[in-house]
Amino acid sequence: RPSDRLAKTSAFRPSSVTLSALVDALTFSHYKTAFLLEEQLTPENANRYRTLIVPDAAFASYETTPALLKRYVEAGGTLILYPHALTQNEYGASTTNTLFSWSSASTNWTSAKIGKIDVKSTPIGHGKVFRVESPDLDALLHSLGLTKTCQCLDPATGGELPNLEVSHAQTADGTQGFIIFNRTDRKVTALIKIPGLDQPHARDRCHDKTLPTHDGGFTLELAPDNGEIITVSPAPQ
Repeated sequence: RPSDRLAKTSAFRPSSVTLSALVDALTFSHYKTAFLLEEQLTPENANRYRTLIVPDAAFASYETTPALLKRYVEAGGTLILYPHALTQNEYGASTTNTLFSWSSASTNWTSAKIGKIDVKSTPIGHGKVFRVESPDLDALLHSLGLTKTCQCLDPATGGELPNLEVSHAQTADGTQGFIIFNRTDRKVTALIKIPGLDQPHARDRCHDKTLPTHDGGFTLELAPDNGEIITVSPAPQ
């Protein structure tokens, strides 16, 4: 396997931010995420997303990849890069055409702190590139204006519940589907709020019942290490 050969090469750099850790961070922050494989990277596919994240774990197989990502940024996209993103191919050899061969050419890098995250950013065309090392992306993505699929709140305090895993999908008629999973060993009561829906109509599909609504959201009881399937719409279901 290429990954086995890669791990044995002397030039191999262990990833400081693995792909699985990055996906977990995004999933528990409740942003809608998708995988875009390198061979799927076309202008049409890239432009479907407001933000692309390239972690250390992403290795480049195609010399055209940096140019395609540059095109995406120039057209107005936001690109988040980790330090060694796409600097090696799948066999551990250094790539000759790296992302930083063009992003590092900019003299407009500025250092900033977004939340607790140290970043460097530069505008390229109509978009922007961020260089970041921390896997905690919640504050960064929030500051970039990205919308969460939902908010999972403690009804008593209004604070975010950190250990609820959310998967999300939406149909053409606007109905939204959620799988909300409690990754703790205790019962959790959550107030779920959906961006853009002040009065959501939610239905628990596992128990075939309508969920109570209040404070602009609906209440969901989750057993330890268990999940529920919920559909939400602007009108009663």
